Amino acid sequence: MADGVSDSVRVNYFDEDDILYPRLIQFQLGRSTIYATANLIHPFYRHVLKLDLYRSAWQRFISRRLLPVLPEVCQRLIKRWWPSYSLPDCVLLKKLQRPDHTHAFENEQTMYKRLAALQGRLIPYLYGEAQCGGVRALVVSFMPGVTAREQSKPRPAVEELIERIRVIAEEMAASGIVYGEGKLPNIILTDDDRAVLIDLENGRRRAGTRSGRPLPA
Repeated sequence: MADGVSDSVRVNYFDEDDILYPRLIQFQLGRSTIYATANLIHPFYRHVLKLDLYRSAWQRFISRRLLPVLPEVCQRLIKRWWPSYSLPDCVLLKKLQRPDHTHAFENEQTMYKRLAALQGRLIPYLYGEAQCGGVRALVVSFMPGVTAREQSKPRPAVEELIERIRVIAEEMAASGIVYGEGKLPNIILTDDDRAVLIDLENGRRRAGTRSGRPLPA
């Protein structure tokens, strides 16, 4: 037990249906042990959790007052090794569902890294790989909004939605990546009128590219 928060219950890949939410969890990211209240994003996707992070007074002081005034090299070091001080108050935790999904899990990390210029704008921001209850997980930014399937009326015109998706697809293509999951549940319409693509595990390098960049003619 630490900071008044009990240790998370160790789980395996196959008992997620028995877990009730909201619940307290802990996860390891970099050298930081982080505590949070976890909630399901959707009952069907029980491996994806919305986390509201716990902050001590010391953590709030460092993240809000000290970190912004430090030299850039110090900020990068802290964000890499002690990311708890630089994470936003709310993030998403996407756990590896089963061992046989490892390739897709690792491919998603690769796609995030190759699309670094799009992170935070057209795709979520990747904060890194974590361990949660002995299970590998990705920590990414939470994008407030609804999926294109769940949007309420008035809905954007089909042409407008297609145009938003086209812009994202073109920027990804410029980085040599083809997105393979262009379904409505994988498109978030954010509260600030953007379209964001999620679930990048089925992204792939476009033919004729090397290291995510187009080959010279």
